[in-house]
Amino acid sequence: MKVISCLKVAFFSILLISSIFAQSSVEVIGKVFPNADAVELFGVVETSVKVPVSKIKEQLSKAESSIMFMIKNGDIIITDTKRNLLSTEKSVPLKSTDVLHKFSVSVVKELLSKGNSDYVIFEQRGVVLTVTSGTYTMEFSTLCPPMCE
Repeated sequence: MKVISCLKVAFFSILLISSIFAQSSVEVIGKVFPNADAVELFGVVETSVKVPVSKIKEQLSKAESSIMFMIKNGDIIITDTKRNLLSTEKSVPLKSTDVLHKFSVSVVKELLSKGNSDYVIFEQRGVVLTVTSGTYTMEFSTLCPPMCE
């Protein structure tokens, strides 16, 4: 009887741990809000890069659950969560120390839908990278490194 009780406890413990890991793996990264709040929250734009929405949608189709962005040398770098280049306009080398900004694909799609614009503007504001489409801005990314996967 004790063996059955121990097995039940072990089974439910494994089920609970699995549930916790499953919930953490579907974490949503990023938030979309009206761009009028962006200056107040993140400061003024220091550098920006304008990219056609069609290009972003193409790259989203190559990504799984997350996608990462970075402005480097006046170009936008787009990678998957393993830092594999999905797109760059120029030949810009990506170093392991370069910090990318990770967003959930679902949040980027939300921005594109709400923004309803032909272009997306990537904006460097100090250490913060915001992404704007129409009258909406996305931020609250996770930095890679350290949180790449």
